[in-house]
Amino acid sequence: MNIGLYITALGPGGAERVVSRLSSILHEHGHNVFVIISDTRKIAYPVGGALVDLNLQSSNSVFRKLGILWKRVSKLKKIKKEYDLESVISFLDGANIVNVLARVNKSHAFVSIRNHHSSEISYYEKRIQFLHKLLMGNIYRRAAGVICVSKLIASDIHKNYNVPQNLISVLYNPYNTDEILRFSRFPTDQSFKNFKSTKTKLLCSTGRLQHQKGFWHLLKIFSLLNPEQEKLGLVIIGDGEQQKELLGLAKSLRIENSVFFAGYQKNPFPIIAQCDLYILTSLFEGFPNAMVEAMCLGLPIIAADCQSGPREILAPELEIELDSVIEPLYGSYGLLMPPLSSNEDWLTQIDPIERKWAAEIMKWNKDSDKLSSYANKSVERAREFSEESCYQRLVEIVLSNK
Repeated sequence: MNIGLYITALGPGGAERVVSRLSSILHEHGHNVFVIISDTRKIAYPVGGALVDLNLQSSNSVFRKLGILWKRVSKLKKIKKEYDLESVISFLDGANIVNVLARVNKSHAFVSIRNHHSSEISYYEKRIQFLHKLLMGNIYRRAAGVICVSKLIASDIHKNYNVPQNLISVLYNPYNTDEILRFSRFPTDQSFKNFKSTKTKLLCSTGRLQHQKGFWHLLKIFSLLNPEQEKLGLVIIGDGEQQKELLGLAKSLRIENSVFFAGYQKNPFPIIAQCDLYILTSLFEGFPNAMVEAMCLGLPIIAADCQSGPREILAPELEIELDSVIEPLYGSYGLLMPPLSSNEDWLTQIDPIERKWAAEIMKWNKDSDKLSSYANKSVERAREFSEESCYQRLVEIVLSNK
């Protein structure tokens, strides 16, 4: 099968990492894979198959953006014809728009939805929400298929974007546990070793330092754990636009000596593997890659019951559309906590939900049997999201549209 995977750029990020994995999986199974990107200036991940560059970089000008959009549509049409692509799967809204507008005969345009849209745009003005649903709903309905990364996203797309159920499929992200374990054995740098040497236990979280990840909540929760006395450390892996604010908040909370900002790590696994507990404070997600990767490494998980992903991963026994939990809930594979506020607050006051989180983490921290049990459950659950199961499901989705 000749198949294309289209994304605007291949810099560091969850969707970009999935494109890298899928390209390798498809290539290893003997398919002709073409990874198509608009801007090759920064490539963070390897790809399987051929790399095709549209050579059309983004612009800040609205008028130039429109011109670049139509050039990308034109170029993608030519590539679909030139390489006789039977299917092209696009990732993220910008690429999804181009892929659908670049439809050609005998080439199926699939769009991939990576985030819970209704949560993602909930803090925008209502007119923006309306326009997003109008535009993207129209795009999704014109696609050959809409591939969602979780069941709750699939429900959201059907109910709020008016996409017919028969167009929607669910495809969980793939993970290679053995490869992640192998990469985790690489050495860490001296700065992390020095930090770890002064701590008895390390908590960690990974992601871009941006609004979505709710890291200001994580710092406040951690400050309540009495980290200096307990010799606890918090490791945050990632960079982003909120770095300055987060550093300032850590200092205001007087926990700056207990928090290690590791920055962007091409290979974060050696650091994560030396931590004891993974915490996800995201306000919304799609299917949290970094959390599942931590599970591959045997870390027990505490996660916000945000939309979407954590509930399906940690407590699949729960119905996906039940209201979010208001009390700590021990799922089959991890602990779900009440969602955190989306209102950014860089002052040092602590809200009741943050206090509830801290109290539960302190209880977990003292229960070594429970931590050990959930560490084993993490590994068990992570292996269910294997590359082979993802591949079989992907082929089923693509071939069903032929």
